[in-house]
Amino acid sequence: MGEKRKDAISTRNEAHNDDDHKSPTSEFHDDDDDDVVTYCCDVTDIMGAMIKKEVMVMKNRLGGTIIPCPKRSKLAAKMSSGTFDENMETIWRSFSQDKRAVFTHLESFYFNSYINRPTRALELIRKKEIFSKKYVLVPIVCWDHWRLVIFCHFGEPAHSKTRTRCILLLDSAKMCANVIVPDLRKFVFDIFTAEGRPESKDVIFKIPLKVAKVPQQTNDVDCGRFVLYFIKRFMDVAPENFSLSNYPYFLTSDWFKPEEFNKFCDKLDEETPRLEQGVEKVIPRRYSQRMKYTGASAKQPSRNSFPQQVILIDDSDSDSDSETSPGSDVI
Repeated sequence: MGEKRKDAISTRNEAHNDDDHKSPTSEFHDDDDDDVVTYCCDVTDIMGAMIKKEVMVMKNRLGGTIIPCPKRSKLAAKMSSGTFDENMETIWRSFSQDKRAVFTHLESFYFNSYINRPTRALELIRKKEIFSKKYVLVPIVCWDHWRLVIFCHFGEPAHSKTRTRCILLLDSAKMCANVIVPDLRKFVFDIFTAEGRPESKDVIFKIPLKVAKVPQQTNDVDCGRFVLYFIKRFMDVAPENFSLSNYPYFLTSDWFKPEEFNKFCDKLDEETPRLEQGVEKVIPRRYSQRMKYTGASAKQPSRNSFPQQVILIDDSDSDSDSETSPGSDVI
């Protein structure tokens, strides 16, 4: 996150009219109380202001755990959703079918679509059959920042000890991680509900949510690259069965070396065509991103990098000449 966002982080507070769909903010879990960041929140129905206290204390806490990012040219910018999804597809296809069999992933616009049109987004997510997979990779771009969420063993019984249901949150700017927790909790609850799962609301909201102590970024542009590298490294060494008794596994501040990440970034920069400034590339996929200007979206501050409302259209039955990605696990 940039210097301007270190002292104040603006975030919308969604007002949910249905009490059954409210997400308790107290469900945020961290690995170590010493690393919990104290925030002062002034929340209104439209906008909440989150002010980080004791900035210098936090910097000291993170001392030695921050990955120095490669120096970028002045043309460098945060990764667009189109570029991210292209790179995500390349990483996904670099693994064998046997390796991919226990994974599935959502493209980056799913969460944004859920915020704007939850019913439609949940219908599309059902087609991913996430309850039949061990791991579901969910990249999220929210408030102009990329994070990775991983759903573990959602199809397993709640009482299982060897295959523990869990939500992992990997954020290269960890001090901002918990701003997304309420929406994420509601997202998970609605996924279970849309699937017709028998679990009660209480059981769903008690699924452990762990914020992993992953390497941290030091500039304001590499969050998307960190998420892509998190995905690649996680798929490389994901345990056969995830269990909280063995957590955090490899998810530590020294998970990978700076030079490994820098090499990955250099390769991405070489292989990714530079887009014209201000142009968002839309990838031809089975589900297309359609941008729609609305009066409401123009008046309200955006929680994501899309300046418009994102609408998902199922193009699978259309006569479009766009490419479609083969395989049920890839959109």
